[in-house]
Amino acid sequence: MPKHIRQQAGSEALHTATGRTHDEWHEVLVAAGASGWKHKQIAEHLVAEHGVDGWWAQGITVDFEQRVQGRQPGQRSDGTFESAVRRTIAGEQLAALELVAASVAERYGEPVARSMTLRTPTIRFKSGDTRVIVDAQQPKASGTSVGITVAKLPTAEALAEAKSWAIGVLETCRDGRG
Repeated sequence: MPKHIRQQAGSEALHTATGRTHDEWHEVLVAAGASGWKHKQIAEHLVAEHGVDGWWAQGITVDFEQRVQGRQPGQRSDGTFESAVRRTIAGEQLAALELVAASVAERYGEPVARSMTLRTPTIRFKSGDTRVIVDAQQPKASGTSVGITVAKLPTAEALAEAKSWAIGVLETCRDGRG
């Protein structure tokens, strides 16, 4: 699937990529009995039985789970919530990663793992059940895209708070106040 189609907005992009709208996919999945299926089974059905690209199958599945099975936005299939935020931070990849990770450590303590030799290096934190991953993508002329993912959150309220916190950390680091 061409990347530019994936970047188009919502329903139009889905229809362009798969030949069906959200409502049509819902009808297909309900007819197949997917209302009681788990996430993986729904996505695999879309790929195997309908030839849907894996990326689009995930989106259709999440949309189906939210609209038909009652899954909330930001909620993972295991019932926990996850927030992911990215911002461009000035500077070289590892320096930008370390800057953000230092701010994350103020809240979550010392990292539990570092994977610095990957194309996208990561630093991982853990506090109770909550997991935090800071990653830095390949730098561009404007800086390095750094992300903070906060996972295994217990509620939608915790999700909103984690997202607000992560945005604050990234904005502070972007402004050079990290």
